[in-house]
This record gives sequence, structure tokens and C-alpha cells, in this order.
Amino acid sequence: AGGHTLAILVADVSTRSARELWHNAPNDSTFPAIQRLLWAGDRILVPVSPLNDEWERYYSLDADASTAKPVLLTTTNGLIEDATSAAVSADGKTFYYCTNASDIERRHIWSVPVSGGAPRQVTTGGGIETMPVPLASGKALATLSADWKMPQSLGVWGLGSSPAPQKIAFPASRKNFPTDAHVEPQPILTKAADGLEIHNQLFLPKDLQPGERRPA
Repeated sequence: AGGHTLAILVADVSTRSARELWHNAPNDSTFPAIQRLLWAGDRILVPVSPLNDEWERYYSLDADASTAKPVLLTTTNGLIEDATSAAVSADGKTFYYCTNASDIERRHIWSVPVSGGAPRQVTTGGGIETMPVPLASGKALATLSADWKMPQSLGVWGLGSSPAPQKIAFPASRKNFPTDAHVEPQPILTKAADGLEIHNQLFLPKDLQPGERRPA
């Protein structure tokens, strides 16, 4: 009825009644399908892959409203890969997500209030952070962290007004890891014949001499 193709309903298990919270518009390209829902306090988070947008997005709906309008949370333009890239704080008020927005070579964690607002970058630096898990205290965030000289590790980040540098919680040491053998990659941009910009990483041997040419 009305031409829409999907709807979200809220059911009360005690009364066995349900009401429609929201439905998409006819020929809607923003919400062609919904794969899963996340509860966040009194709001419902909806991940979508809009047909008219090259990036994945998360919207929120007020579950207590008689009818709700989707609020776009992830206004950052960047990749949000899968379900492990998203998490909600224990109090249900903050949404955390992993993206390469503002740093296409890496992944960092961003946060945004579930009711909407300006996203804020939580983790920073030259490494890569994935799989965010906000701790129950609300004071810290755990991530899987790695960089060019550190293998995948468990990092913990403070969540104050000025986020604290991460502390590596595990492993405590890497005595058998060949840190000294690693070299930091250099980002190199090349262009394809059609003008598409390609991002590459160049690893140079430590003993390379100025002007020396080697195969790549």
C-alpha cells in the first residue's frame, strides 16, 4: 500500500501489539533494503548502502516516536566495511564506527551521538584501528591496532574530551617479532590511462643508495 517496499515496526511483547515506526518512500534509492538493526538506548540504528551514494551509511530512528524520520549519523565520506566496524556504547548514547574517512590509506575510529550530530575522530596516528569495542565504564575504547612495525594488537584508548594516546594491552612484548627488519612504506599516487588516481605503497630496502635503481 502506498508503493513503499519495506517498513520498521515496533512490537510490545506484553500486549502482543505492533505499530509501524517508519517506511521508505516509493522508488526510494536511499533505503533499498535493510539487512539488520541495532538497538541504541531508545533509538534504532539502520545500516544501509544507498543506490545514490558510493559510501555505506548509518541512520537512526527514534523508537519512542509515533512516526520517526531517519537521522543520518555517518556524514563522514568513507568506507564502513561490515558489522565488526560498528559498535554502540553501553549507555546506548554513542555510536562508534571504523572508516577511512579523512585518511584513505588507513582506518580510524569515529564517534557520533545516536540522536545525531557532528562525528568526531576518536583514534589518530599513523596506524590502523579496527573492530571498536567501547568498554562498559564509558571511559575507554578497545580496538585491534596495527602499524608498519607492529602486528595486530589489542589497543585501549581513553575517551575524555581530549582522547588519550592508546595503550597496548596485548601482547605485552614482541621479543620474537623482527621489528628492525621492517621499513615504513611510502604512499605513491599514480594515474591510470583513464585518469583514475591509484593509491600504492612503496617499500624501499634500508640499504638502498641514492640514485640506485632496483626492480619493483
